[in-house]
Amino acid sequence: MNKCFLLEGTSFYDKESKKWIPDAVDLKKRSAIETALDDVEKKSGLPVRLLVIDPVGNFLGDVNTYKDSEVRQVLMPLQELAERRGIAILLIAHHGTVSH
Repeated sequence: MNKCFLLEGTSFYDKESKKWIPDAVDLKKRSAIETALDDVEKKSGLPVRLLVIDPVGNFLGDVNTYKDSEVRQVLMPLQELAERRGIAILLIAHHGTVSH
């Protein structure tokens, strides 16, 4: 576990919706992801080989997940990032369970 690093966002309270809103790293902000990867490599002295995004829905920002074109606009640059840095990216989505 000493080779695992967690990048967390913050949250803020939205008075209008009366809910806590996560302000996580948005996948559209690739520079923040690149900076985080660079920081991890610098701190650990090891290259990052795996980036896990769990759950991916929390990091899509204002993307309409029902529109493939919007999702592709976010995911295609991740593919480029993976190829350029030689890393694997694992996207995890949690779906509701069916009760019987």
